Amino acid sequence: MIPGAFQIDPQELAAVVPDCYAEFRPIVADGLTFFLRHLSPLRLAEIFQAQADLPADAELPRRLVLFLHACPALHKIGQVVARNRHFDPELRRHLQELESREPHTPPEQWRPILERELGPAAEEYRIRVGERPLAEASVAVVVPLTWSDPADGADAPRRHGVAKLLKPGVVGRLDEDLNILGRLAAYLEERWAAYGLPPLDYREILNDVADLLTNEVQVRQEQAHLRLAGRQFAGQSDVQVPGLLPFCTGAVTTMERAYGFRVTDPQARRPWQRPALFYSTVRALLSQVLFSRDESVLFHGDPHAGNLMATPDGRLAILDWSLAGELTADDRVRMSQIFVGGLARDAARVSAAVAGLARDGADEGLIRRHVAAALAGVRWYQPPGPSWAIGLLDALAGAGVHFPPRLLLFRKAFLILQGVLSDVCPFGSLEAALTAAALAHLAWEWPVRWYKPLDDRDYATHVSSADLIRLALRAWCLV
Repeated sequence: MIPGAFQIDPQELAAVVPDCYAEFRPIVADGLTFFLRHLSPLRLAEIFQAQADLPADAELPRRLVLFLHACPALHKIGQVVARNRHFDPELRRHLQELESREPHTPPEQWRPILERELGPAAEEYRIRVGERPLAEASVAVVVPLTWSDPADGADAPRRHGVAKLLKPGVVGRLDEDLNILGRLAAYLEERWAAYGLPPLDYREILNDVADLLTNEVQVRQEQAHLRLAGRQFAGQSDVQVPGLLPFCTGAVTTMERAYGFRVTDPQARRPWQRPALFYSTVRALLSQVLFSRDESVLFHGDPHAGNLMATPDGRLAILDWSLAGELTADDRVRMSQIFVGGLARDAARVSAAVAGLARDGADEGLIRRHVAAALAGVRWYQPPGPSWAIGLLDALAGAGVHFPPRLLLFRKAFLILQGVLSDVCPFGSLEAALTAAALAHLAWEWPVRWYKPLDDRDYATHVSSADLIRLALRAWCLV
């Protein structure tokens, strides 16, 4: 129950929606009202107090950002849409503040945790912790530190690093948020027709989202991801994955410090350097994932601008590996079949590949109808590419086809990265960059194909020679 002093007016909540999205005001107002009414009185009091502390003339977008920041699950959703170029530019500008906010968690809350966790190693490594955090995200605080490696002797130089720890109480807040979102899913299932929503299984969708968000507070899991990412990017001079320091604990991740600016900041690169930054980002976060021959390959699940830094020495620093996933070789083969099938206008091939990616029990008739509609919308002067394939999966998910969580995470990461790259280099083409990477791999593979079986797909492109022959024959028929 809400204390009587707190009055929630749905009409005021609806005002946060820009005029260009006026048709969504009823569902946004009801959704936010439902969320607030199910928050604990203590958290609700904190949220209202933070709003009361703002200037009386504070704009609604600023109030919305402050509210989202207080709710870890909503904070993450705000980060996801912050770079979506289909949203109102003014709303996006405010939501981008959620990518990396000025630290506000008081030292008396985080310092005792660091002292307790790093205490056993503090003397051996001569650890000195900074006075204030560098940054604060949805669930964590990042604090600078210096240390010395005892193996280098008494006169060892000081090294720079950071300690990342969960904000006090964030696990409980995230659990509460996700519990409320689960109840909101049931509420939407009862009222989907009134809002003009499709009749989806909202509970299952939000359960998948909850599983992904829960990974954000798994400290040891992020450390495992950092080790794996470090091995995956080893030897690449233009990419930096912060290495773990030897005094990580179950509650604190310590790692090398990365210097620089967010890739979307004007200071990150001069205009003539931005195309290189664009292609480095595409290669590191997408091309190497899609065109890997490994049985399983790690991908960054949250590549918003706050996690991508352009360093002064020309590298791309990829931060915050708490949310990451792995695509299997079979996933990549089926994605390539969607792409090749799209080029050949082969609805049966695309439908079979999508059905293979979906969870068991997917409606194959629904898949065929969506594939046919997607292919019907293709124009001869704009052949389907990787973005078309991801867009098809996105539309199918919106129509009720369920995919495994790792594919949901990859779709989310792809869509986030699309928006970030548009801000890094507005005239760059993600479609062209991925297509060029595919053609380059195909050129390297060509000599090998002469002595391998026609149906062998053990290539970086995951496309067999038989696939290419069928594509060529169908292309001839389409001319």
